[in-house]
Amino acid sequence: MTATLYDGNLANLLPGVHLLSSVGHTPGSQSVVVDTQEGRVIVCGICCDEGNFNPPEELKSTWPEVLVPGIHTSSQDAYENLLQIKRKAEYIITLHDKDSYSRGACPGPAWPRYK
Repeated sequence: MTATLYDGNLANLLPGVHLLSSVGHTPGSQSVVVDTQEGRVIVCGICCDEGNFNPPEELKSTWPEVLVPGIHTSSQDAYENLLQIKRKAEYIITLHDKDSYSRGACPGPAWPRYK
């Protein structure tokens, strides 16, 4: 079996499965997009937790929709890619949120819905 590397976005890696460029925290990062009957699920390839998609009220004057991770290679790229993920997803699985591991299958009733 040989591996194939994909750079950037890729529509239809498999039916209903796509890759979405998610640079900003780490160069070359990609998120996995899965279209399900219950809605679009995005497994983030950018360092984040649910707080990045729901900034606290005291930060919303500066970061109204998404909050950039504390460590990044480009704050602009990180902001734009987190915003893109939030706008495209009904459900988001984050890499660094303990709740992601206790909610069961996604999508499901224990998962927050973004649309």
